[in-house]
Amino acid sequence: QTLHETRLHPRPAPCWQRAQLSTTLLHRFIHMKIVILLFLLVIVGSLASALFYLVRDKGTSNRTVKSLTVRVGLSVTLFVMLMLAYYFGLIPQQGI
Repeated sequence: QTLHETRLHPRPAPCWQRAQLSTTLLHRFIHMKIVILLFLLVIVGSLASALFYLVRDKGTSNRTVKSLTVRVGLSVTLFVMLMLAYYFGLIPQQGI
């Protein structure tokens, strides 16, 4: 085969390499799920702390606002992280 034919029709990887690749992608996907769940738990915890400070301080301190600011920052960070993970292939595309 010429170099041109190799580029147009690359040979498929051997089955043992494909299995290894899919296992690696599966591990990355599982790690990504864990990170997402941890982010969501921290976001809900921040929301709960904001509610706690709202009830306890009766609106006399800035702790509620700080907790809500942390929640918004974490939410935006999670959104950007999800977009980057999808772009880099850490989250597989779901086709119909």
